[in-house]
Amino acid sequence: MHRPYLLYLARSSLGSLLIGWVFAHASFILPLKRIRETKTIIAFHHPKPSYATHIILIPKKAIRGIHAVTRADGDTLIEIVQTANQIARELNLSNYKLIVNAGAYQDVMQLHFHLITDSTVV
Repeated sequence: MHRPYLLYLARSSLGSLLIGWVFAHASFILPLKRIRETKTIIAFHHPKPSYATHIILIPKKAIRGIHAVTRADGDTLIEIVQTANQIARELNLSNYKLIVNAGAYQDVMQLHFHLITDSTVV
């Protein structure tokens, strides 16, 4: 199975820099169905959901992945978890997962979290 060209770009060093820069400085240009946005994070519906509920939470700071998180990112991570919990309450989700992928499982080289339910999209 071949990956689309944009996915290859997103996984490249240049693509990673570009994606990180866009979220850090120009997230307003992204055509996303936003749920929540603050000075430091953005939460939006996944454009191609794999689950009945599939929400992405991303820091606006350029962070390549979970492996690149530093102590200085602590407040941002707390905000992401608190926001995920708030969104889950607002959507009346009693069972949900908050997932972060790394390595070969990470398609886009910008730290992001998936708030999902167990049921998949058919």
